[in-house]
Amino acid sequence: MEVGSEEEKWEKLDAEFDHFVVDMKPFVLKLPHRTAGNSTLGSSE
Repeated sequence: MEVGSEEEKWEKLDAEFDHFVVDMKPFVLKLPHRTAGNSTLGSSE
């Protein structure tokens, strides 16, 4: 196994994860917070 191949693999995964986080951010920010009285999440405590 070449030295660095493992590191390159992790760098690729890291870059892909960064793209995923950036893509998900707007969606996550648009989600209604539980304090908004939205009980669609099943949290009827």
